[in-house]
Amino acid sequence: GNGSYHFHFPKSHNEYHYYDAGGNYLNESDPTDRKGQVGHFILESLPQVIQLSRDASGEFYLFGNPLMSHINIKKFLAENSSVTSVKVYKGGEYVDITNDNVTTEAQIAPMQAVFLVMDNAGTDCRVTLTEDMLEQGNKETTFVRTLPKQLKLRATANGHTTSCTVALSSAANDNYDSHEDAVLLVGSEEGSGVAVFTAADGKALSIQRLRSATRIPVGFYLKQTGDVSLTFDASDNTWNGWKLKDEQTGRSYPINGRITLNDVSTGSGRFFLEKVQ
Repeated sequence: GNGSYHFHFPKSHNEYHYYDAGGNYLNESDPTDRKGQVGHFILESLPQVIQLSRDASGEFYLFGNPLMSHINIKKFLAENSSVTSVKVYKGGEYVDITNDNVTTEAQIAPMQAVFLVMDNAGTDCRVTLTEDMLEQGNKETTFVRTLPKQLKLRATANGHTTSCTVALSSAANDNYDSHEDAVLLVGSEEGSGVAVFTAADGKALSIQRLRSATRIPVGFYLKQTGDVSLTFDASDNTWNGWKLKDEQTGRSYPINGRITLNDVSTGSGRFFLEKVQ
C-alpha cells in the first residue's frame, strides 16, 4: 500500500519504559546511552570482544548473537578456548555442542540466544567474535555428530523425551572435566519436568566422556515421582557388555530396546550403568 514508514536500526530512544501484558505502564524504565551510535550496528568492525556478566558466580552465561550474520559454532569454540560448550534449545531440550561433537554446519542465528558454559565459575567472562566465524545461514543445521563408542540414553515421561550421552575414550578422564563433559541445564521453558543425566563429582552431566569406568551413576529430574520409559542407542558394540542396574529393586536391564522404570524420583544413586562382561 501507499504511505511512508520509518525504520530505526537500532532505535534512537534514549529511555525504555516497561509495560505489562495489558499495555499498562509499570512506572519502571531504563536509560540507554547510545554514545553517538544511533543508526549504527553495535559491531561494525571485527574482531570484537564481548563481555558477559551474571549476578552470582557460576559457569553458565546467556549470550545473544548481536550480528546480522550467522556464527559458525565450530570456529567460535576454536577461538574461545574458555567456552567448554554451547547449549542450543531445540526440539524441547538443550543440545550440548562441544569441541568433540560439533559439526561444521552448526550455527548461532542472528539475535538467537544460547547458553555458554565456561571452564571456570565466575561473575563475568569475555568472548571474541571474528570475521572468519561469520557465514550465511543453513536451511537445515545438524548441530552435533555421533562420538566414537557413544551411548545415548533417551528418557520419556509425561509425553516429553530428553536425552544424555556417555562416550568411552582412552584420552578421557573418569572424573568430571569441564573441557570434555557438559553440565546438565534444565530450563523452565521446557515445561517437561523430565531430564536424564549421568553423575560425576556431584555434577549432573548431559555429556560425559570416560576412560575406564565400569560403574556410571544415572539420575533423573522429574517434577513429580512417576514412571519413565528409557531407551538406549549405542554407536557400536562397545556397550554390549553393559547393563542398567536398579539398586532399589535389585533388577538389571539389558541396554537395548525399551524398558520402563517405575516410581522414579529426582536424584541419582538408584540407577547405574554397569559393565558386567
